[in-house]
Amino acid sequence: MTPNSHRSRPVVILNMHYTGLAIARGLQECGAAPVYGVGGNETMFGNFSRYCKYVRCPDTEVAPDQCRDFLMKFSNQFDTRPLLFPTRDHDLQFLSKFHNELEERYVVIAAPPQILQTILNKASLYRVAHELGIPYPATAWVNSHADMERAKDELLFPVIVKPVYTTQWRRREVWEIVRHKAVIVQDYDELRRFYARIEHVDPVIHIQEFIPGADANLVVFGSYVNPKSKLTRYFTGRKLLQYPARSGTGVAVQACPVPDIVEPSRKLLARLGYGGVSEIEYKHDRRNGNYVLIEMNPRFWDQHGLGAAAGVNLAQCLFLDVTGGPVPEQSQNPGRITWIAEDGYVVSFLSNLKTGSYPVGDYFRALKGRTALAVFERRDWRPAVSLAARLIRDIAKDVCCRVAAIASRLATGLLSALSGRNKRN
Repeated sequence: MTPNSHRSRPVVILNMHYTGLAIARGLQECGAAPVYGVGGNETMFGNFSRYCKYVRCPDTEVAPDQCRDFLMKFSNQFDTRPLLFPTRDHDLQFLSKFHNELEERYVVIAAPPQILQTILNKASLYRVAHELGIPYPATAWVNSHADMERAKDELLFPVIVKPVYTTQWRRREVWEIVRHKAVIVQDYDELRRFYARIEHVDPVIHIQEFIPGADANLVVFGSYVNPKSKLTRYFTGRKLLQYPARSGTGVAVQACPVPDIVEPSRKLLARLGYGGVSEIEYKHDRRNGNYVLIEMNPRFWDQHGLGAAAGVNLAQCLFLDVTGGPVPEQSQNPGRITWIAEDGYVVSFLSNLKTGSYPVGDYFRALKGRTALAVFERRDWRPAVSLAARLIRDIAKDVCCRVAAIASRLATGLLSALSGRNKRN
C-alpha cells in the first residue's frame, strides 16, 4: 500500500533503539507521515534513520513528568491525534501513569493500564496461564529473607532469579549490583548471598525453576491481534544466541514454524482481552515435551522486524487497522530467516571466547542462509554508520583502559623491584 492510497497519519516513537528503528522502517509505504523518533539520547543510532525525524525529549524513565509535559505540548502542531508507540517497559509504565491525559492528544499504542499490569506482573500472568492449563515454571515469590527461607525446601536448583516487574532491576542502584535482567543461581548458598546483596535496594523478586536445555529451546510467538474484529497476524521463531547466554536478550533469532505454541498463545491473548502487538516467549522442556510459558511483552520488542522480513509486518498491520485502512493478508514465509543484532552479536562472540557458553560454530551457523540485520539497511545506512562509530569508540576506550591497567601493573612491579633492591643495598 502506498502513502497515496491511505490517509496520512503522524506517528511518534519513544526511543529509537532496535525496536523503534524497526517500527519506523515497518511503517513505510502505509500512510504514516510524518514519523518522529523522540528520546533523551541524542546519539542513539535509530535517530539517524531517513524514515523518521529525531526530536530531543525527556526520558520516560528518568523524567516522566517532564516527558508528559513535552508530549502534550508537542501534540499541538498536529491536526489529528498522532499514534504514540512505546518501545520499552519503562515506556509502558509511563503510559499507564499518564494514560488519560495522553489519550486526549494521542492514540496510545498500548493496552489499558489494568491489562498491562496483569501482564507485566508475572504473578498475575501466571495465574491466568494456570487457569488456561498453560505450563509455566515452578515459581517462588519473595518479599523478604524470611520468604526465601520458607521456599528453601521447594526450590529445585539451578534456579533463575528475576524481578517481578522488569523495570525494577533497571533502576541504577539495582542495576549496579545485578548487571543482568535475570541471574542463574546454582545452589541455595549462592542464592542467599545474592539476595543479601540486593535486599536493601529491592527485596521483591521471584525465583523460578530453570528449565534445562539450550537457548535454542526458547521460542517466540509474535503477533498483532484485534479482539473486536478477530483480526490476527502472527509469526513464530526460535532464539539461537543470547547475550548473556541463558539469561539475556536475543542477539540472533530465527523465524521458523513452531506450531505447538500458536493455540496456547491465542488462548492467552483472548483470555487477557489483549489487543495490539505482543511477544510471548516459551521454552521447550524436553523432559516432558511441554512448551513452558516464560514471559509476555505487551508491546513491540527488539526482534519484531524479523516478522516483516518473514512476511508479517506487524507495524504495518497495526497502523492500518488503527487508522481504518484495509489490513492485507499476511502469513509467515516457510523459509528460515535470522535476525542479527550486529553490536550484540559481536559483543556476545567476544565474550564467548572467554566464557565458552556456546560452541564457536553456533555463531557461524547463525549467519547461514537469509539474514535480517537489526541496524544496517542498504536504503537506510546512516544508523549503521552511527552504530559503527559508537562501537569503534567503545572498543578504543576499552583498549586504552586495558593498556593503562597493564602499564600500571608493570609500573607497580618495577617500583616494587627497585624498592626491594634499594633495601638490600
